[in-house]
Amino acid sequence: MQNIMNKRGLSEVVVTVVLILLAIAAVSIVGGVVLRMVKSPGMSPELNCFDMQVKQSFEIKKACYNNSNKELISVMRRAFDEKEINAVDFVFTGENGSNSWR
Repeated sequence: MQNIMNKRGLSEVVVTVVLILLAIAAVSIVGGVVLRMVKSPGMSPELNCFDMQVKQSFEIKKACYNNSNKELISVMRRAFDEKEINAVDFVFTGENGSNSWR
Protein backbone atom coordinates (compact mmCIF):
# COMPACT_ATOMS: atom_id res chain seq x y z
CA MET A 1 0.00 0.00 0.00
CA GLN A 2 2.84 2.37 0.83
CA ASN A 3 4.43 1.74 -2.60
CA ILE A 4 1.25 2.79 -4.46
CA MET A 5 1.09 6.09 -2.53
CA ASN A 6 4.71 6.90 -3.48
CA LYS A 7 3.98 6.24 -7.16
CA ARG A 8 0.93 8.51 -7.08
CA GLY A 9 3.02 11.37 -5.59
CA LEU A 10 5.76 10.82 -8.14
CA SER A 11 3.17 10.84 -10.95
CA GLU A 12 1.90 14.26 -9.91
CA VAL A 13 5.45 15.65 -9.92
CA VAL A 14 6.10 14.24 -13.40
CA VAL A 15 2.85 15.74 -14.73
CA THR A 16 3.74 19.13 -13.25
CA VAL A 17 7.23 19.07 -14.80
CA VAL A 18 5.82 18.05 -18.19
CA LEU A 19 3.25 20.87 -18.09
CA ILE A 20 5.95 23.41 -17.24
CA LEU A 21 8.12 22.16 -20.13
CA LEU A 22 5.17 22.36 -22.53
CA ALA A 23 4.46 25.94 -21.42
CA ILE A 24 8.10 26.94 -21.96
CA ALA A 25 8.09 25.31 -25.40
CA ALA A 26 4.87 27.10 -26.37
CA VAL A 27 6.23 30.50 -25.26
CA SER A 28 9.45 29.86 -27.18
CA ILE A 29 7.60 28.97 -30.38
CA VAL A 30 5.24 31.94 -30.18
CA GLY A 31 8.12 34.27 -29.31
CA GLY A 32 10.15 33.03 -32.28
CA VAL A 33 7.27 33.58 -34.68
CA VAL A 34 6.56 37.08 -33.35
CA LEU A 35 10.24 38.08 -33.49
CA ARG A 36 10.54 36.81 -37.06
CA MET A 37 7.47 38.84 -38.06
CA VAL A 38 8.75 42.00 -36.38
CA LYS A 39 12.20 41.69 -37.93
CA SER A 40 10.83 41.08 -41.43
CA PRO A 41 11.45 43.91 -43.94
CA GLY A 42 7.75 44.69 -44.20
CA MET A 43 7.48 45.48 -40.49
CA SER A 44 10.74 47.38 -39.97
CA PRO A 45 12.51 50.11 -41.87
CA GLU A 46 15.33 49.20 -44.21
CA LEU A 47 17.58 51.76 -42.53
CA ASN A 48 18.10 52.39 -38.87
CA CYS A 49 18.32 55.89 -37.39
CA PHE A 50 22.10 56.01 -37.66
CA ASP A 51 22.01 55.13 -41.37
CA MET A 52 19.34 57.76 -41.98
CA GLN A 53 21.55 60.42 -40.39
CA VAL A 54 24.75 59.36 -42.16
CA LYS A 55 23.46 58.31 -45.57
CA GLN A 56 21.43 60.50 -47.86
CA SER A 57 18.04 58.79 -48.08
CA PHE A 58 16.85 60.81 -51.07
CA GLU A 59 18.38 63.18 -53.53
CA ILE A 60 17.02 66.37 -55.06
CA LYS A 61 17.39 66.06 -58.81
CA LYS A 62 16.13 69.58 -59.63
CA ALA A 63 14.90 72.52 -57.62
CA CYS A 64 13.53 75.83 -58.83
CA TYR A 65 12.12 78.78 -56.87
CA ASN A 66 9.73 81.08 -58.71
CA ASN A 67 10.07 84.48 -57.04
CA SER A 68 7.00 85.97 -58.72
CA ASN A 69 4.49 83.52 -57.24
CA LYS A 70 6.69 82.32 -54.31
CA GLU A 71 6.52 78.72 -55.51
CA LEU A 72 9.20 76.07 -55.07
CA ILE A 73 9.29 73.19 -57.54
CA SER A 74 11.53 70.22 -56.86
CA VAL A 75 12.14 66.80 -58.35
CA MET A 76 13.36 64.17 -55.87
CA ARG A 77 14.38 60.52 -56.04
CA ARG A 78 14.87 57.92 -53.33
CA ALA A 79 18.54 56.99 -53.12
CA PHE A 80 18.15 53.38 -51.91
CA ASP A 81 15.37 51.95 -54.03
CA GLU A 82 12.70 52.90 -56.50
CA LYS A 83 9.79 53.06 -54.05
CA GLU A 84 7.44 55.98 -54.50
CA ILE A 85 7.70 59.03 -52.22
CA ASN A 86 4.18 59.80 -50.97
CA ALA A 87 4.87 62.96 -48.98
CA VAL A 88 7.76 65.17 -47.93
CA ASP A 89 7.72 67.79 -45.21
CA PHE A 90 9.97 70.81 -45.70
CA VAL A 91 10.95 73.04 -42.80
CA PHE A 92 12.74 76.30 -43.54
CA THR A 93 14.28 78.11 -40.59
CA GLY A 94 15.36 81.74 -40.73
CA GLU A 95 15.67 84.88 -38.68
CA ASN A 96 11.87 85.24 -38.43
CA GLY A 97 11.25 81.70 -37.22
CA SER A 98 10.46 78.60 -39.23
CA ASN A 99 7.87 77.64 -41.83
CA SER A 100 6.89 74.14 -42.85
CA TRP A 101 5.20 72.82 -45.97
CA ARG A 102 3.97 69.42 -46.99
